[in-house]
This record gives sequence, C-alpha cells and structure tokens, in this order.
Amino acid sequence: MAEQFSVNKINGKCLMLLTEGHLHELGISCVGDRILLSELVGLLKKKKREVDLSASKWSGVTPAPGIAYKEDCGECCLAYFCPCCLPKTYWRVTGQGVFYKREPPCGLWTEVRTEYMDYRFFKDLELKTTRKFLCCCTATELEMYVDDHDSSAAQKEGEPPNPGAFYPHVLRHPEARNVEQLIRNAWNKVRLVAE
Repeated sequence: MAEQFSVNKINGKCLMLLTEGHLHELGISCVGDRILLSELVGLLKKKKREVDLSASKWSGVTPAPGIAYKEDCGECCLAYFCPCCLPKTYWRVTGQGVFYKREPPCGLWTEVRTEYMDYRFFKDLELKTTRKFLCCCTATELEMYVDDHDSSAAQKEGEPPNPGAFYPHVLRHPEARNVEQLIRNAWNKVRLVAE
C-alpha cells in the first residue's frame, strides 16, 4: 500500500481527508485493509483534535511589566530591585480552558498552587479598566467568573464564604483585551458543542 500512497501523493494532510471511497479508488480491494485504515485515520483525526485543543493560544506572567500593573510603590520597588521576592502567576490559555500557576516569593516555604478553569464551567467574563499605582496609571484586567468546586480559592480575604457567589479569577495584563477575545471564542465553541 505504501507504493500506492506515494504514487498518488497521499501526504499527511491528504491522509486526514481519506474516506473508504478514496481507499477503494486507490485499488485497496481488501475490505479488512480498508476498515483498518479507516479506523487508523479516525484515531489520527481524534488525536489531532486533542492536540489542537491543548495547544497554548496565549501565555503570560503577572504581575506584568510596567507600573500600571503593580498594586503600589512597594510592589513596583520589589519588581525593580528584587524581582525574585515578588509572587508570580503564570497563565496559559488553551482551547479547553485556562491554566494558572501561582508561585510564592523566593524566600517563603509555601506551596505552588495550580488551577485549571474549564470553559464548560465559565459563567461570565468582564473586561475592566482600573486605576493603579497612585491612580495615575490605567491597567486592563480580565475577570473570569467560573463555577469551580473550590470557589473559596478565589474568594476575597476577610469575607465569609458564600456558596452561591462566584468570585472572579483576575488577569491583570496589557494583553487582557486579546486574551478576553481568545477565551470568549473558545468558550462559545464549547457552548455550541454542549447544546
């Protein structure tokens, strides 16, 4: 069969489009071979969809560079003089959901925390413009409201837990507007498939 594939210029893209009719045209007369090849092509298609969904569409780190994305003078000084003393959050947006990993400052013995937000559990997205750093700079942030089982993780400190409330996961980054569009498109695809 390899010779028939090379003579007919069946490359990777063509292989993904092959049907049982195409296999018959190629002269593969054995039904068992056609069934086996159709099954293998189906597995390749499934694997390609999985790879496309898990591929990173955007990744970034917060706090982002620039004084507009720092809370106050102290955080700005830490970022400039001792960047390892600043806690960081690493974000990755895929076709399945949003991953983020919070790393504590270098001197603390607290654990690294990893979260995954599946688009199936998203409730709302809100893009905001906020004033930071003594109200002289404008920062863009994206609030993601997710019905996650551990909503207390995103809960604001000092507030009592509220089982019906969704606390936002906040991404404050200069590219938040682009990230919001990426997430909204992927979220809409997931909702269309679910319906």
